[in-house]
Amino acid sequence: MHTQHAESKLWAVLLTYNRPADLRDHLAALRSQVRRPDHLVVVDNGDLDGETATIVAAHRDLGQDVSLVQTGENLGPAGGWALGVRGVLKRAAPADWLLLLDDNDPPRTDGVLRDIEALARRSHALDPHVGGAGLIGARFDRHRGVVTRLRDNELSGTVDVDTFGGGTFPLYRIEALQAVGGLRADLFFGFEDLDLGLRLRECGYRLVIDGPLMEAERRHAGNLGLPAVRRTRPGDASPWRRYYTVRNVILICRELGFRRAAILSTLRAGIAGPLVAAIRRDPQWRELGRMSVKGAADAWRGRTGAVVAPGLSGLK
Repeated sequence: MHTQHAESKLWAVLLTYNRPADLRDHLAALRSQVRRPDHLVVVDNGDLDGETATIVAAHRDLGQDVSLVQTGENLGPAGGWALGVRGVLKRAAPADWLLLLDDNDPPRTDGVLRDIEALARRSHALDPHVGGAGLIGARFDRHRGVVTRLRDNELSGTVDVDTFGGGTFPLYRIEALQAVGGLRADLFFGFEDLDLGLRLRECGYRLVIDGPLMEAERRHAGNLGLPAVRRTRPGDASPWRRYYTVRNVILICRELGFRRAAILSTLRAGIAGPLVAAIRRDPQWRELGRMSVKGAADAWRGRTGAVVAPGLSGLK
């Protein structure tokens, strides 16, 4: 592993999808940051209507180093980020850092990027195995196949986690991303952050959050005092989301060798998921159940990619 270089750069990949107002707001929030990315790549996962290009050009005219990648189709969050990261890995130095951004999750304060970068650089200077830092993190139960919430009393000092929360400014060291091959595009939707985090952890890298910063975010959101929750529970509101939640968690567990977790996740999806939906009298309970079973079956078959169209329940 490389040592910290004083001139290492901060890169960022910002994913957008048919939300021009959100993109404008996010770019404005980046301009107000105490620490701005040295290089920004905007990946447009939406329609090629030209509006995104106009917005990015206006940002560039204000003196920002920004480039645009237009996919021409919806590659899903996983595919869009993977494409952007792949381009950055070709240009960045191993000691650089890469920030992942979502258009509808702009920075809440002007100092958040500065604080996360400081945490990353400080932690890596103490331990070169630190491969990432973020604002919000969680752990993964490798026996049950669920993402668990950090307890409030753990939020002190630097805390090790297995994954960062989506849209919470995860920052990764380039050499760590290169070591695991970047992000995988074939998950399409959901848990691409979990997959990356676990692959980094299995490769010997550490992911860290700053406890007090995360506690402040919980306080702002009114989330202090909550018990541990399972983010991978089969309780998603829409059938298409249910499909990807079930499929991707089982797939990740299988591929990383967490066989017991994969089996338990399959049982939850095939039995608990449809049963809970029926008990709750969800009007879509049949479709939710069908998507749970389909997601589990495809995970064991190794079927990836965009199988169910977002917003729909039709199968490819």
